[in-house]
Amino acid sequence: MIYFLRGKVAHIDEDTVIMDVRDVGYQVLVSHIEDYEIGEEVFIYTYEVVREDDQYLVGFRTLEEKAVFLALIKVKGLGPKSAIGALSATTPQQVINAIASNNVAYLKKLPGIGGKAAAQIILDLKDD
Repeated sequence: MIYFLRGKVAHIDEDTVIMDVRDVGYQVLVSHIEDYEIGEEVFIYTYEVVREDDQYLVGFRTLEEKAVFLALIKVKGLGPKSAIGALSATTPQQVINAIASNNVAYLKKLPGIGGKAAAQIILDLKDD
């Protein structure tokens, strides 16, 4: 498993960065793509998704963001792409606050999170 990457941003796509790590390019799905610049030296914590038909890295600037992501993907019906998409529109602390205050309305506003998913997030994560 790849725990983190340190290298330069070589390319930026819609929701991924290509990191040059010692002349090897890693494509990493990230939240807040606007926070990255080509040529910038970055340190990204990673989570590797391996599925029967897909394999990719998800990246995080902080361990807090990674922890919230890992909690979200444990929720029934919420996958890695939905979780990182939701984090792209908010901060980890805002997600934590929404869960703690049972704020379904806030969670429903996040991309890829509907009413059922928002309620399930609170149900599954309220006491974590």
